Amino acid sequence: MHVELGNTAPTTVSGDDGAPRVTYVNVPEEYTYAEADSAEELAGEALQHLARSAGGVTHMPDQEALVAVNAAWQTQSAGKPAWVWADSEPFAVLLGKFFDCPVGRPDDVEQTHHTYAGAPGTGSSAEADAVYSAQNEPSSDSETTT
Repeated sequence: MHVELGNTAPTTVSGDDGAPRVTYVNVPEEYTYAEADSAEELAGEALQHLARSAGGVTHMPDQEALVAVNAAWQTQSAGKPAWVWADSEPFAVLLGKFFDCPVGRPDDVEQTHHTYAGAPGTGSSAEADAVYSAQNEPSSDSETTT
């Protein structure tokens, strides 16, 4: 599963020009997440697990995908995502509720964010998707890049 998060406070970049970045997370397809009638309730349950864990959540039954994205995000940003996108709409909605942010890429993402296509103003969504897909063939490990 491919996930993108709008990152306005990246922690792993050098030569920052102040423009936000897209953080990409490749979640193994075998990782699960529970769809529910209310993504808000499910996100609330996940947040309760986080609140009870001093060292962060490393395991949550039926929510491996959510835990993987949250863990990756914690290594890439000092803030919360400005937006989320996933190639699974139900998972994108879950992430949006979990992180309390909008779901979907901004229409002008290539003009305003660093993406796989390059600096702001370079490339298009189609080009960024092609580069991302070529660099992130499905694997058994979660991968993150900013």
